[in-house]
Amino acid sequence: MGKFTYFTTESYKLPKYGFKIHVSATIESYEEVFGLATNFLSKQEVFYKYLSTREDFIENISKTAAPAESGKLFTIYPENIKATERILVDLSEILVKFEGVYILSDRNFNNSKTVFYRFGFFQNIDECTIVKNGKIWEDFQKTYFDLPAWISDPFYQENKEMNEKNRLNDLDLTKIIRQNNGGNIYFGTVKNQKIIVKESRANILTFVNLKSEELRENEFFMSELLNSADFLQPIEKFSAWINHYYVYKFIDGQTLREFQSKFSLFDNLTENKLVIFSKIIKQLIEILGEAHHKMVILDDIANCKMKLATLRE
Repeated sequence: MGKFTYFTTESYKLPKYGFKIHVSATIESYEEVFGLATNFLSKQEVFYKYLSTREDFIENISKTAAPAESGKLFTIYPENIKATERILVDLSEILVKFEGVYILSDRNFNNSKTVFYRFGFFQNIDECTIVKNGKIWEDFQKTYFDLPAWISDPFYQENKEMNEKNRLNDLDLTKIIRQNNGGNIYFGTVKNQKIIVKESRANILTFVNLKSEELRENEFFMSELLNSADFLQPIEKFSAWINHYYVYKFIDGQTLREFQSKFSLFDNLTENKLVIFSKIIKQLIEILGEAHHKMVILDDIANCKMKLATLRE
């Protein structure tokens, strides 16, 4: 996950574990955050590392990155709790006007959008496992904040946004269809209707010049514009905590790619196959014509779902 540049100090011995600090950024804030954080840390006697290049950072905040590691531009390993708090306070003040990718394994300090922290190992030793009073805690890639049972969070401040009514709780989501760093896709129901829910994490890049939330917003807008039973039908969109969600009616069928894998004109060709094939082609032409009439161009019809059992005559 990218190449790091490391800095060490002789002012203290690197602890086995403790509270580490992460500094995040977005594609827009990268240069300024990087410059300010580097300037601050160069004056500190502290162990730290950072993603070496802008290209490494872009990869780190892309949809293909590991969600547990995404957003970690800088990682700082303070000597103790007192040093950790001082650095958290100073960095959050220096970077107060900037935004960053929310780091899922961490908590943001004092509601900062760029400065985060978590408890974990500083060195890859003891299999990253702590045993105390018969209790075991393991440090591994996690997409949630986690502490050993015997340690309390010395920096925690309640986030009021977390306590607000969450529309997501009204949806009965039963299955994750797809996972990536940009946001998951869920299957579920609402008021006895089958639905698909597309999640979008803020500031994650789908492409270098396109964020996940921009792609999802455009998709929802296009589905409203098409306004047809032949296309994905939107129900609603909303925000919950730091994410955006887009709800659509579920299409119960199979994609053309899935259908094609079991249906070949070059294997045991029959008249019935030709009839089915001609019906599909006719429907595709009609559907594409409907989209083009509304000035919408489709570039991925292989993954379009069709109700093959109810082909129109």
